[in-house]
Amino acid sequence: MSIGIGSLSNLTPTYSSPSLKNLSEPASAKAPLNEELSLAETFTKSSDKPVSLIIQSNDQEKLASLKAQLLKSDQSNQVTADLPIINGFSIDVSAQDNEALQSLTQAQQSGAFAVSLDQNSDFTSNDLFELQNTFSPIHKETNVMLGVEKLHEQGIKGKGTCICVIDSGIAMHPDLKDRVVAFKDCVNGRQEPYDDNGHGTHVAGICAGDGSSSDGKTVGVAPEANIVGVKVLDQFGNGTTSQIIKGIQWAIANKNKYNIDVINMSLGRPIPRTRFLDPMTIAVQVAEKCGITVVVSAGNDGPGASTICSPGNAPNAITVGAFDDYGTPETDDDWPAYFSSQGPTRFDNLEKPDISAPGVDIISCSNENDGYVQMSGTSMAAPFTAGVAALMKGVNPKLRPKDIKSILMSQAAPFQQSDLSRNIVGAGAITPQESLAQAADFKRK
Repeated sequence: MSIGIGSLSNLTPTYSSPSLKNLSEPASAKAPLNEELSLAETFTKSSDKPVSLIIQSNDQEKLASLKAQLLKSDQSNQVTADLPIINGFSIDVSAQDNEALQSLTQAQQSGAFAVSLDQNSDFTSNDLFELQNTFSPIHKETNVMLGVEKLHEQGIKGKGTCICVIDSGIAMHPDLKDRVVAFKDCVNGRQEPYDDNGHGTHVAGICAGDGSSSDGKTVGVAPEANIVGVKVLDQFGNGTTSQIIKGIQWAIANKNKYNIDVINMSLGRPIPRTRFLDPMTIAVQVAEKCGITVVVSAGNDGPGASTICSPGNAPNAITVGAFDDYGTPETDDDWPAYFSSQGPTRFDNLEKPDISAPGVDIISCSNENDGYVQMSGTSMAAPFTAGVAALMKGVNPKLRPKDIKSILMSQAAPFQQSDLSRNIVGAGAITPQESLAQAADFKRK
């Protein structure tokens, strides 16, 4: 399959990232703005390995000048990515380059630049994986409980919409392959769709699997939606911040080409700094401003306060926590999953998650064969929500990302114990039927 790759040549920065001395709105007075990166300590610890950094500035001339200085000071220094959507770039700098260290320290102290580590992290950590009998009968309890089956019976299946899964890739599973319209590999540069980890394929199946391999027993939320796969995580579920931002950047640049309505990001890492300076969070904010609904997993670091992961701290993202439906179609036994990360967000004290969806013992597509595997995590809850967002867009193409988020939250159902904190379950459990009804009738004032 030939996959078209879009150009970033016409993409200009669409978000003004604030400097340390010029926040566009105040962060919480109860917390520091970030964990200030100690460049000297970082260079010392790196020893013979290059120091991977992301550098941002609203002053494009100063940014270009600093880039030139760093490239000139040591021939081994290398720009790994230009990141215009966050007004920045990523670079590997020699740990022995004292001139670069001096330039970076001065830039950081000036307040005109934000300097972050381009961390290589396990972005799918703590998702719980269990291999299932490949062709065993699969129950439909989750879709029944959510009311998704009734929507499918009405012909509401996401036709004409497109979900971009930014993850470990997408395997050509029978449930997915006919609707994968594009693939971008930010890890190995391969052209054909693949998934050497399995996480992305499982997530894509929840979003949009059509059940071809199970005689309709395992069907995703939007089984007629098109799928775009963006690989930003390697075979171990690891990826760098810049790779993920490149993936978001590619999705924005190709939004119109592939009609990308929704981005699903079932990945995260501990929040490193205020949302105003967190590169990945800024990139998510830009995607939303460009008209793409961004759905993000809350993280699996719960229970406990302030465990929401980045980029789930992006205010305009739909951050999704997980609940356990205990394998029944009834809702009175549903309860927040023990692992689901909780708010408020670190540094900014935002209420998160925004909503909750099923995330325990979810069966979806395998990357190794035509069968299915079972996984648990907020990574599984997010694509349920992304699928519903695509269905909403399908019944009302005029909906904006903020409309979709508002409707989902306003129609969320309380759990049996209704006094659960907003920072544990968000607005409540997702209700696809009610949300679709509101979406169809929605008119912007």
